[in-house]
Amino acid sequence: MIFTLVSYGIYKVFYAHNVSVAENEAVNLGQMLFEQEINRFIVYDTNGDATLKIGKKQLKQLDEKIHNHLKPLKISKIKLFSKDTEIVYSTDQEIIGRTDSNNPKLKKALSGHVVSNLEKKDVTDIKGEKSFSFDVVEAYIPVRDKKGQIVGSFEVYLDITRYRDELKAIMAASMKLISAVLLFVFGFFYILMRKSVNKLTQAEKSLKLLSITDGLTGIYNRRYLLSRVEEEFERQKRLNETNKSVMSVGYMMVDIDHFKEINDTYGHQCGDSVLKELSNRLSNSLRRYDVIGRYGGEEFLIILPNTEPDEIRRIAERIWKTVREEPFYLNKTLSCAVTVSIGISCLSKRDKDIKTAIKRADEALYKAKEMGRDRIVCIMDEDYTGSADNKRNVLHLSEKRVDI
Repeated sequence: MIFTLVSYGIYKVFYAHNVSVAENEAVNLGQMLFEQEINRFIVYDTNGDATLKIGKKQLKQLDEKIHNHLKPLKISKIKLFSKDTEIVYSTDQEIIGRTDSNNPKLKKALSGHVVSNLEKKDVTDIKGEKSFSFDVVEAYIPVRDKKGQIVGSFEVYLDITRYRDELKAIMAASMKLISAVLLFVFGFFYILMRKSVNKLTQAEKSLKLLSITDGLTGIYNRRYLLSRVEEEFERQKRLNETNKSVMSVGYMMVDIDHFKEINDTYGHQCGDSVLKELSNRLSNSLRRYDVIGRYGGEEFLIILPNTEPDEIRRIAERIWKTVREEPFYLNKTLSCAVTVSIGISCLSKRDKDIKTAIKRADEALYKAKEMGRDRIVCIMDEDYTGSADNKRNVLHLSEKRVDI
């Protein structure tokens, strides 16, 4: 759109300029051709009134002189009118003697005004060749005698083909220049905008990541974690409606034992280091599709989709061993032993909302804390533990297994 509008504007400006130059040139040429000769053809009557009149002998002389003048010029045709609109001379001799009384431009010129404008005309030029729909500047210039009285008008047709060629060359150069400028400007802004969009996209990703992750540990925060819990609950609910043998969803609550003592003994920065390292160990102990997040200060919630109860227990044991078997390095020289208490449960088909299953995992964690920490307690709904005589909840105390 910019290219089209600017190109059109340049075209109109140069076109108007060329027409103006051509019109001025037509007037100047006409005046130059007649200013020396015109007084030879002015005849005065007894009252002193002047009229234009050219005899046959004078006509031949004038015609030869004008043709010699017009050879190097781009004038296509010349007419000389008397003040009664009769053509007393023309390079096209066939029209000499005719009148043009209905020509408003001629009347305006005979009243003392110079008239010039661009026209399309069928023109017979000085060589006798006829051109159709030819672009010419048609100029009417008043003819005055020595006293300044108007005695007639001459009309000049100036060929402006060369101006059109110049205009085409100017337009071609202008369009190339405009194209180059637009390509540069829009290329620059495209690169600038692309960089800005990339920065905005990156900022959006960063903001989204910040909105769903915990700032310290880098795992999911509580708000996003609970939304994922709800999603898994709704998904499991739909699966249960269509497939009665579908696997369940496991929930695991993990809490650092005596975390306050770690903070009090080593400082809060060391406590933060323990939280970060624990997050890494928990994440590395899980499967790719499991979900982990920071549920509270030193408490973590893990979601285990499509997992049978026995598999949930095995994952819990792996986490429990991973934490307690390797010391946590607080800095280059200082380390400490860390243990965790774990409470686990499974989603039951009878659970109407997710809170019930999480509450069971929380109760299992509380039970593990109550029984001395550093252990795993599972509280399962009877859907997953068999008959009433065979309900067994697994408890680990260090390496010792106890039934409750």
